[in-house]
Amino acid sequence: MWMTRSNIPEHDRQWLAPFFVDLAKALGTQFSRDEIELDMATVIENVGKRTILQHGIVPDEGSIRGYVSNAFQGPRIDVGLAALLGGVAFPRRPKSRTQEEMKDFEMMRLRTAHAEDLNRLAVLRSQARPGGGELLAKAAESFAGRFRWMPSGAGNYQKKDEGEERNDFAKWLMGGGLEPAGKKARMNCWEAVFFSAYKAGLVTKERLMDIHRTALKQLEGNGLTGPMRYTSSLMEALGGRTAVALVPQLALIPRRGDIVFFAEENHIAICVNPNAPDGIRVMGLWKHPRDGFRSNSLTELAGIQGKREFGPCPF
Repeated sequence: MWMTRSNIPEHDRQWLAPFFVDLAKALGTQFSRDEIELDMATVIENVGKRTILQHGIVPDEGSIRGYVSNAFQGPRIDVGLAALLGGVAFPRRPKSRTQEEMKDFEMMRLRTAHAEDLNRLAVLRSQARPGGGELLAKAAESFAGRFRWMPSGAGNYQKKDEGEERNDFAKWLMGGGLEPAGKKARMNCWEAVFFSAYKAGLVTKERLMDIHRTALKQLEGNGLTGPMRYTSSLMEALGGRTAVALVPQLALIPRRGDIVFFAEENHIAICVNPNAPDGIRVMGLWKHPRDGFRSNSLTELAGIQGKREFGPCPF
């Protein structure tokens, strides 16, 4: 595919410009400068554009001469360019960028890649309930060491899992059971987040019931995709649909009380300390590394593969 000169960054056009000028002189008036630069873009691609533009390494003159000759021959342009290149000065560029330049380049790349995340987070922060995150984090911390992890899902309050008792959260919310209490109350990770929000006074039981009724409706007529749609509906209520990527270099990190998503719905937790000595710490309910609602660093949860995202407390 032909490239245009506009595909080459400005700073790279600057150091290639003298070469274009010399090449135009060598070719005389047979071709326009734009036409030459169009072909030169293809030459750059052939000799390793990624190597040249990303690492500042220019192949040797012989390689460039050969590729240039090939590019300007054939049906499109049939000239013996190799013979014309004797007086052409080939471009020279530093063979390596400084550490500072590489750092600036990486920051520019990250800002471009996550521009939407940065903008969306600013909007979400402006819409968040003042003090809501702190209330959620305190409630989560008050349950440290409590609960036991158990799978959940649509209708879980009506069935048992591996011979254990029913999911206590699901039974309480949708099955007429008592409010989960004691150290061994059973629920899963996102239910622990919902329950913490309830105990913090950020959401009523009626609202939690509405959230779960809406999720249950996703099972109707959706066949095998129903369970996935059910879970997706619950994640939306937790802010999963608008969550942003966790990128510390851009200060895209959760605040205390933010919801943290590991590989979307694979694990959900609450940030309780974004500035701990061992990094960001979250309260989450899972069997790993130990069962129970506990504070873990992101490093301790490295076994959960996939992207990490977060969003302000949605309640």
